[in-house]
Amino acid sequence: MRVHDEALSATYANRMNTYLYANLFEAQKYGPLYLTPEELAGQIKQCPRNYYTYLAKQVYNSRDKAFWTYHHEKLASLGRPLNRARLLAYALAEGVSFVTDFERIRRRLSTGSPFADQGRRPISQI
Repeated sequence: MRVHDEALSATYANRMNTYLYANLFEAQKYGPLYLTPEELAGQIKQCPRNYYTYLAKQVYNSRDKAFWTYHHEKLASLGRPLNRARLLAYALAEGVSFVTDFERIRRRLSTGSPFADQGRRPISQI
């Protein structure tokens, strides 16, 4: 079976979640041209929030060095170096949110799957 380059790119983009960088890049570069000052301010606030929320969740998913290097370099390229204190704060908030979300815990315990609420199957079922 032949795998097309587009499929490989999509896999990499999904694995690294390159979309977060792209959203922040576009907001910074093109936002001033196409958005009102209010819209731009909202995007410049929301994009980094989304980025750090995602990265905080990945702290608990034991992502590899390549993943963290990618995001560290991409944020730095935008003049926004990875702020470890901010990442820690978001990770702690995510951890607290997880342990206080009893419905999510119930789903995970009832299925025996750590990914029950994400539509993924445990390795034993693959």
